[in-house]
Formats: sequence, C-alpha cells, structure tokens
Amino acid sequence: MRRKLSSVRLPLFSPFAATIRALGNALRPAATVFLLGLCVDAAAQTSLGAFNIGAGGTATVTVSIPGGGTAASISVVTQGAPNLDFTNAGGGSCATGVAYAANAACTVIVAFAPRFPGTRYGAVVLTDSGNNVIATSYLVGTGQGPQTVFSSLIAAWENIPVLPGTYTAIAVDASGSAFLVDPTGFSVIKATPAAGGVYTTSAVFGGSGKPTALAVDGSGAVYVMTVENGNFIFKMTPSGAGYKQTTVDACLAGACTGIAVDAGGNVYFGDGSFGRVWKDTVSSGGYSSSVIATFAGVTDVKTDGGNVYVLGSLLASPLTQGVYKLTPSSNGYTQTTVVSGGVDNAIALAVDGDGSVYLNLDFAGGIVEEALSNGAYTQTVLLPGDLAYCCGLGYGAIAVDQAGNVYWGNAEFILAVPPSFLFDQTAQGQLYPYTSFVSVGNAGNQPLKFSEVGYPPDFPEANNAGNCASSTTLAVGQTCSMAIDFLPVAPLNGQSSLTLNEAVTIATNTLGSAGTQQSIAVTGTETQPSSNPIVPPGFTVSGPNVTVAPGATTGNTSTIIVTPSGGFTGSVTLTAAITFPPNPANPPTFSFGSTSPVNITGAVATTATLTISTTAPSTSGCTSLNLKPRGVPWYAGGSAVLACVLLFGIPARRRRWLTFLGMMALLVALTGGLLACGGGGGSGCTPVFNPGTTAGPYIVTVTGTSGATTATNTFGLTVQ
Repeated sequence: MRRKLSSVRLPLFSPFAATIRALGNALRPAATVFLLGLCVDAAAQTSLGAFNIGAGGTATVTVSIPGGGTAASISVVTQGAPNLDFTNAGGGSCATGVAYAANAACTVIVAFAPRFPGTRYGAVVLTDSGNNVIATSYLVGTGQGPQTVFSSLIAAWENIPVLPGTYTAIAVDASGSAFLVDPTGFSVIKATPAAGGVYTTSAVFGGSGKPTALAVDGSGAVYVMTVENGNFIFKMTPSGAGYKQTTVDACLAGACTGIAVDAGGNVYFGDGSFGRVWKDTVSSGGYSSSVIATFAGVTDVKTDGGNVYVLGSLLASPLTQGVYKLTPSSNGYTQTTVVSGGVDNAIALAVDGDGSVYLNLDFAGGIVEEALSNGAYTQTVLLPGDLAYCCGLGYGAIAVDQAGNVYWGNAEFILAVPPSFLFDQTAQGQLYPYTSFVSVGNAGNQPLKFSEVGYPPDFPEANNAGNCASSTTLAVGQTCSMAIDFLPVAPLNGQSSLTLNEAVTIATNTLGSAGTQQSIAVTGTETQPSSNPIVPPGFTVSGPNVTVAPGATTGNTSTIIVTPSGGFTGSVTLTAAITFPPNPANPPTFSFGSTSPVNITGAVATTATLTISTTAPSTSGCTSLNLKPRGVPWYAGGSAVLACVLLFGIPARRRRWLTFLGMMALLVALTGGLLACGGGGGSGCTPVFNPGTTAGPYIVTVTGTSGATTATNTFGLTVQ
C-alpha cells in the first residue's frame, strides 16, 4: 500500500479549506516564543569560510554558556561525529573542570578541512559530568571542488541490513549513519556502518507520538516530527550512549509536514493544508517562531544550510505542485521556482550541500535529480518508477548523503560509485549484441576534468556511442556517457571458456585530487569459436547516445551506422523503437525519413539519419469543443412581452397616447434580442494542459532488415 506523508491538500477556494486556514491562524499567531522543554544552550553559529578539498584553515570560536555549569568534555563534531570535517585544533580558553557562571563565554580553536564539496555542518559541544549539554556553538563551512558520481539504468543499489520494516523518512549524517523513521513501531532507529558492510542499530526515539519526519543538525542532534499521540517537534540531543528529549515546537493536530534544520540549528517545517512554512529560530531559553512563506499546501521542507526548499502548491488555481526555493534577503525571503509542473506525484524532497534537489515521485515517476548548474536546474532520472516498484519507493522517504548516494523506501540506497556490468557468454572474436552505458556526472561545485579514459582489450568502447574522453571537462551538474561493448579476444590456450574480469577506467580531479582513478568493473565469459568459422554475409548497426530538449528541432538527430560484413551488399531498411522503459507515457517518436533504406554496395559503412520528435509542455486555448454558449438574456424576452401587453392588452381609447411608449418598448426588445444573438455574449472555456513528451532516459533499439537478415543495437536517449 502506498502512503503519503503529506496531509490532504484542500482546494484553494474550498470554504472548508478557508475555515481551516482561518482556524490555524487564530490558534497559531505569526510570531510565538516556545519555552517548552529544556532548550537552554542558546547556540550561536560560526562560519569557517570556504576551502578547496584537501586544504583548510582554523578559526577561534566563541562558546556561550547561558546556564552555566562545569565542563567535563569539549567536543568538536561534524553532525555529531568526531574527526571529520571539523576538528579541535587545540588551544582556546575553554577548559574541562572549570565551573562557568551563567552567560559566561570561552573559546575553542577549530580546524576545518572539507572532505566533500558543498555546505558542511558542525558544532562545538560542551557537556558536564552527567553528559548534559551545557553549551553548543554551531559551525558551518563550504567545501570546494569537483566530485564524480555515476549512474546507469542498472543502477547499483544496496540495502541497509536493519530490522525488517518500511521506513517513511530517512536522514543521513556526515559519518554515513542513517536515521530511519518506523511509523508502525512509533520509533526512530540509527543504523551505524561498521567494518565489512555491517550496520549496528540503536534507538533514538520512541513512545512520544508517531514519528513522520526527521532531520540532523551539526551537533548530531536529531529533530523528530510526530503526529497522532502527540503533535510535536522533539529535539533528541546526544547524551552518553543515548539521547535526551526536549520539545522544540507544537503543531496543530495532524498538520505537520516535513522538517529541516539549518547550519545554525534553526528549525523549519510545514503545516500541510494550512499552507505555511514556519521557522523556529534559536533564541535564549527556547525558540522564536514565525511564518516565512505561505502556500496552498506544503508536502515537505528541506534546507541546504541557508536556503529553504518547499515541495508544495502555490496559492493559484489550478493547484499544481512544484519545488520552490526561499533565499534569505533583507526583507525576509525571496521565492524562486526550482521546478513547476510534472511533480504532482512527488511525496518527499531532499537537498544536497550544493543545492541540487532530489524527489521521490512515487511509483509513477521514480527518483529524479534536479541538478543545479549555473543557476539553472536540469532533471535526470536516477531510478525509473517501474524498477523501484518492488523496493519501497512509494513510502515517502528520500535522502542524499555527502558522497551523492541517494536513500529511499525500505532502507535502500542508490550508490553514486561506479557500477559493474556482467556480459553473457560470447564466442572469441564475436561482438556481444548489446552495449552497456554508464553516465558520469559532476556533483561538485568546480569543473571536473578528465585526464584518462581507458577501455580494456576485451571490453572496447562502442563505436561512436560514448562522449567521455581524456580531454573532457564537465561543468557543475553536467554529465557525459561511456559505452562499453564485449568483444573477447584473449587467448583461450585450449580452454573451452574463460571468465574475463577487467575494468574500464577514468582518471579525473574528483575531490580536488588530480589523476584520481576510478574503475567500472566488467565481467564476461569468452567461449571457443567454431572451427574455421565462415562469416556469413551480414551487417551491424550502431549509433551514439543522444540528449534532446522537449520540442527541439535542432540537435534532435542520431547518426545510425550500417557496417557490412562477409561481403554483404544490398538494401537495409531501418526502424527504431523504445525498448525501455516498457509502455512509457507520452514517448518520443522516430523517423528515418528518406534516409532509409540504405544501400550497401561495398565494404564501406553507410549512414542514415534518425530524427527524434518530442513536444514541449503546453496549454491549449479555447476551441469550439470547450466553449460554453450563453443563453438569451431575460431582459430581451421580457421587453418583447411588455411591448405586446402595451399594444394589445390596453383598450383602444388609451392606445393612442401609449402607442409611442409601446413602440419604444418594442425597439428595446429588438435591440436586446440582437445583443443576445451576437453582441452581448461571451463564453467560458477551460484551457487544456498538454504535459508534452515525458522527460527521462530511454533505451532505443534500432533494427536493420534486409530480407531474412536482421541486426539490432541500442543507444541511450535522454529527454531533458
């Protein structure tokens, strides 16, 4: 059963929706200070600036101790984990064993050396001998550099081996630990990676309401949103081997949707059908609460450390869900659109440290990434919906970690590491009939530069099918493709078969280290060729990957190459069809036009041009089919009746002086009738939205036919 975490979005003009919003405004004023729980650390925030990966710097951080106390430990952590991006550089005035008065301050010298690009969260935390936090000073810094990520239609994914269950929300910290919401058990568990791919689990939250969403701050504190038994946002602060629970805020019953926490420990959340986005700002003794934006409905809320991202519907008709970015400004927040339309099925949102957005589009759309590059967003399908149907995609969870791994559903995650490919048995010297493709992208914030692309002898690059090269430079958010064939040529030395384990390699400056080599594992089984093989007349077809924009009339062609073998000559008819995904909605169409059939007259390859037709989203205007004619106005018919009454219903002796009045009434009737027939009309119509060609990756199979001889091959097509 598919579940949605968002509450039901009411129509904008529904009286009930208006009543609910009015009730919400009455019950929850626009600015409230919450003093619930024990929120006394009054955390500050220190920015350590931006550094290239592999470099770094230090800063003196002032730590305020509002409630006083004796420090038993001083920790510098990155989302709760020590010895990562933020570390204690030694020095400063903060010391253990010292009894600090209320509102006292001391300093800690912090070193920042980013391990990944994007915004990094951390904190300086002082605790007493009872593991109670007496002071927190949040840290933020930015890593700069390129970062490779890999994806393919057979994306590598793994499962976090935790207790069986379906998890409706996931958050991941800097150490790779995953925090999982189990709504059936009313609990949140932490799965911590250990050696050998093993995870250890521990309890974070349980018993105080049904959890629906969560987030992790720079100190490692976990913020949990609950409904049903309690409509609250709780802060679970690490304390020794466990957590201590305090209350951040209260929600209207059933209205909480989505939660995020920024680099300064400020909390953001939506209140569903009330349509508001709230900010709980850290203040002395608690949190100051205010509304920062209003929508028709809010499904999820996330932040990249400074900007706030909202999955919701605008206050407009019709209600169409989109992703909107709220950027802090001098007057509050400036709202811009990340994506509008085509995401009505989205049930969860995630954002990485560089501002790229990830959406769980339920079974209908799978998982997509809206990659940010030069201020614009480009959509890439990471996992088609039909592939993830079996794997909990519809359960509302999505998260992305610092390495670009994407988590969803029942504790599974797509790996951003290089995939591996397995090819079936193929005779020596023969070409395996299908090409494997992998996309290499730049998820960092600086250009990714290639210095090497290597294909082993038995797994050569497919002819003209890939565009990653040793001279390639990818801008932020860009991708290139690699196309791998299997053509075994290794000596068999008398063996009937041989398993070949090799690697396709690239070298880039990923994570700021030039010449970093990464490998795509390829495996295939080579078998003995037939003795004295006779190559029959035939041919092969091949073509490169293509990326097109919806509705494009240029750059929307693929050059298909027909290569003869065995002395083949003749006419070859070409066709093209989508073979993945199966039965797509609104697919592109294909035509070879006058370039097919091709004529082979010798040993030289011949080409044909495949034109790919797509349509962009559009809204149609009024037509005769959706016009609604208006009827004759009451005043036209009424005037005619009045004229007749005046002329014929009055005695003859009174008609003379009323004749003029009757004629005037008749004139009014005729004029009204004419207006009713032609000039006073108007019609209503409902514009029709055409979503256009469905965006995402496709596998296109090209077939060449010449009598009884056929050949097929595939290429990748991406509709942006």
